[in-house]
Amino acid sequence: LFRSPGAYDLVLGSEIFYDESFIEDLRKLLKHALAVGGRGVFCDPNRLGFDSLQECFSQDFQMNIRTHTVHWPQSGVGQVQKKDVFIYDMTKKQEMYPQAKS
Repeated sequence: LFRSPGAYDLVLGSEIFYDESFIEDLRKLLKHALAVGGRGVFCDPNRLGFDSLQECFSQDFQMNIRTHTVHWPQSGVGQVQKKDVFIYDMTKKQEMYPQAKS
């Protein structure tokens, strides 16, 4: 899947934080894919909450979050609803004590 560890400077995603059972796998994947200083930028309606994501990702990533209001059409109704989405911007930290390769 990836050329080598740290092969990417940027990973983008949308609506991937919807099940707490696999956010640890997403963290490991992002940690493997990104170079030190690389960024993962994700848009999500904040289903899991910031605390869950921060708890999982904060050891390996500097996290910034901002909200953006979008106009969400309701199908068949003809009305537009305003909704906030969350933009998670995660920058991979340098490991303080890299693990020795065996």
